[in-house]
Amino acid sequence: MIRDFDENGGRPLRGPESFKRPKLHELDLELLVSNEGQASVKLQQVLDLFKAGKVALGVRRAKELAVWLEGQPYLIYASNLSWLTWHLSTYAPPAVARRMVWRALSTLPAKGFNASTAVFGHVSMAKVHRRRGCAQRVRACCRYMLKKWADVEMQNLAYLPYFYLSELLWLEGQYAEALPLMEKALVNIERYGAFDHRLKYASVMLHAELCEALGQREKAHACFAAFLDGFGDHSYMPRALHERAWGGFYRTKDAVNRKF
Repeated sequence: MIRDFDENGGRPLRGPESFKRPKLHELDLELLVSNEGQASVKLQQVLDLFKAGKVALGVRRAKELAVWLEGQPYLIYASNLSWLTWHLSTYAPPAVARRMVWRALSTLPAKGFNASTAVFGHVSMAKVHRRRGCAQRVRACCRYMLKKWADVEMQNLAYLPYFYLSELLWLEGQYAEALPLMEKALVNIERYGAFDHRLKYASVMLHAELCEALGQREKAHACFAAFLDGFGDHSYMPRALHERAWGGFYRTKDAVNRKF
């Protein structure tokens, strides 16, 4: 497939006029559908390798898939590459994931009907910087996400910037500033749902720990109890998260059942 490049070697953003084309021929449409199916299969193979613990092989397949996607139309390229960045930010080593996600962000469209993929890319980049411990980079990605939420319909991701910012304030010891942001994150989770169940658990747990740190022990105990009632039976949750939940539950138990 022949593509045009600009003077810097990158792919220029397509304007609205590029989409005003006649309908695809039947054979071209079949080829497009076939490539979309092939992209989905390759993406699932990468995810299976990561989940099986074969990180090095998964990264290798992810690089091959990224190169293959660059030769595909935006309809296939943007959506699958944004999903690939999310899997890389979750499973790949942070240094490798940062390079690959940054490469993807430089090519994902920031305007048009595929603009949501660029926002998704910044969500992945914020997750990478969170794993690397780069607080300022996480804040920069969150500012971009909060700026773009009005332009895209991705409500199930709306809680992430509030969660990231609240977590940073919690690590810095600014509990009073972190609690309102975490409450906003929980409101978005209840209203639209959570995209990543692991970060959903972390949001509920962090809210309970913030209430405990601010001296709201009865509220914290209720949050720990609600967490254990809602998620305590999920066997795929990390053991450390179970221990944090039960530890907080017993630490704040005396606030509800007073001895005197």
